[in-house]
Amino acid sequence: STTSKPATLWVDSVRTDPFAPGSVLSLTSYGAMIGATDVNATNRVLAENRYNDVPPPGWTYVLAPVAVCYMAESGSGTPWLDLDVEFIGSDGRTYDDGYNVTPSDIYDLGDLYAPNGCGSFYAAALVPRSVLTGAVWVITDTSSWSSTTKQFVKVS
Repeated sequence: STTSKPATLWVDSVRTDPFAPGSVLSLTSYGAMIGATDVNATNRVLAENRYNDVPPPGWTYVLAPVAVCYMAESGSGTPWLDLDVEFIGSDGRTYDDGYNVTPSDIYDLGDLYAPNGCGSFYAAALVPRSVLTGAVWVITDTSSWSSTTKQFVKVS
């Protein structure tokens, strides 16, 4: 028998079997982590900018912290061009932030440089409260024309 060098096995998630919040996610050019979701973030979003919309009755803003690291051997990545983080409600519909200004969003994160340039931001969505149970976040990495990866994380 021969012993190999240590290896890492990465497992992908699917919408019906998402990772837990705080799991390390392997994407095309990035490593990522989506933390626990604040499902009552309306006051935080409204405090961010006086032009933000008040949610309709029965709706709420949700926020989840996202940490990303550019894992390529060289060069740089631009997270707001390469990554997309979306909220998928239990109704199977994708929700976004309602075009409001949210705290530390992905557009505030500059370029990340190899090796292992890291940063963080908040993912946000405006959602009906009725779709929170069983909802997931999906992060998609489109940094490579030849390979797109997605990972799903439970909304806690």
